[in-house]
Amino acid sequence: MSEVRILLEERSDGDRQFVGILTVVGRYGLEPVASACTQALADKTVSSDVILAILSKRHDEQPLEQVQLSAQLPLLTVVPIADCKRYDRLMKGSVYGTA
Repeated sequence: MSEVRILLEERSDGDRQFVGILTVVGRYGLEPVASACTQALADKTVSSDVILAILSKRHDEQPLEQVQLSAQLPLLTVVPIADCKRYDRLMKGSVYGTA
């Protein structure tokens, strides 16, 4: 965390950012905050927003529920293909195109 503090001191709002990081120690604990700081340093993305996002992702997100497929919907047998050229053709001279 001291490395994060040193890096943030170089910024105009570094004190505010570091205080924001310190305020979540009570919520997450010192070890998780230090671990998030270590990850931000390793990723070379040191900021309070990044560190808070790491903490939030690790501790706050609930696992997603599996979506139950409806028996009324048909299953796809052909995988849809993204074709950006269709958009280009539409824009070049179609009724709806303006270019």
